[in-house]
Amino acid sequence: MRIRARRQHSSADGVKKRRGSVMIFSVVLMAAITTVIATTLDLARIVELRQHQSEREAKWRFAIDGIQAITQVKTEKLHEYNQQSTISINNIDFDYRVNEDPSQGNKMMVGTVSGVLEGNSRQETFQFGKRSQINPFWFLLSTTDRFSINKDMKTFGGDLVLRDRVTFNAFSRFIGNRRGDVYTSRSSVSASITQFNSFFYNQPFVGDPIDLALYERSASSVLPGGTVLKNINNAQIDTPAALIYVDGDLTVLGNYRGDATYVVAGNLNIDGFAPSNPATDRVVFVVAGNVSLTSAVSRCFIYTQGSLLKGGGDTSATILTGAVHCRDLNLPGVPAEFYMDSYFLNNPTKAADYFIPGFWEQNGVLN
Repeated sequence: MRIRARRQHSSADGVKKRRGSVMIFSVVLMAAITTVIATTLDLARIVELRQHQSEREAKWRFAIDGIQAITQVKTEKLHEYNQQSTISINNIDFDYRVNEDPSQGNKMMVGTVSGVLEGNSRQETFQFGKRSQINPFWFLLSTTDRFSINKDMKTFGGDLVLRDRVTFNAFSRFIGNRRGDVYTSRSSVSASITQFNSFFYNQPFVGDPIDLALYERSASSVLPGGTVLKNINNAQIDTPAALIYVDGDLTVLGNYRGDATYVVAGNLNIDGFAPSNPATDRVVFVVAGNVSLTSAVSRCFIYTQGSLLKGGGDTSATILTGAVHCRDLNLPGVPAEFYMDSYFLNNPTKAADYFIPGFWEQNGVLN
């Protein structure tokens, strides 16, 4: 009997031990499961937090990049070297200011942007290069020296860069159309310059030397000096345009077709030159000497290191649709009318495609 009782007691102890082990295992298992769940939730929260931080940072970065792009366009195209404004991007309100950086010799621009993102104030500073090169054909007319006129000169659209002085004879006037701005180094401008929006005194740099040897080496064809071209038919090559080098003087007249850049080592005479298709055809002349306009010229861009002259000796008006960069104007005895062609202003990357001095070397053959 004692043996049986002892066995029953031992069996009960075993059951209790097994139950205890099961309970301990269950507790440990539940603790492990709870830990796993908590860890999973923590990881999910961490992932969600990091994702939110990433999205927030991307939102901020996108806005800052947008402000940089806006200020750079204003600097390069509108020549606004001192900017201060507010703007809202991605539902973030920003205050920003941009100025020339005197520590870099005014060759750099520095901007400061501040805004509030999700209740937190942030500020950032950025810097970018101030372009020393400005497409001369962003302007209707740019000059590097003084000039005089003794008949009215009318300009329609586009800005003027007057490097030095404009002398007016008798009652002649320089007339705008209330849309153009004047950039001049003078502290004041003559009352004869009328109907322009405003006058700016911090001038952009316009103009580069013409590297004739480089142009000649890169040309698709070379023409002798004294060439006369009538009704030019260039292949329609948009990128880049055809590059033709003329080893001396050139005369062009009649209609033209297609895209081309003519680099003239001597003087250029243009007589009644117009595109077959005004919507697509464009010609750029890069001239080392002087340019004479005998009669109306349409959709042409002239870059010359010499003078722009009235040719032909008659008294008809000098009329040009396009843009001109020259040393000076010499248009005695006749009125002049210049009409802006905004092709390069609307397509700034085309400057290199048309082998315009400065842009072509920077973006093409020298890179």
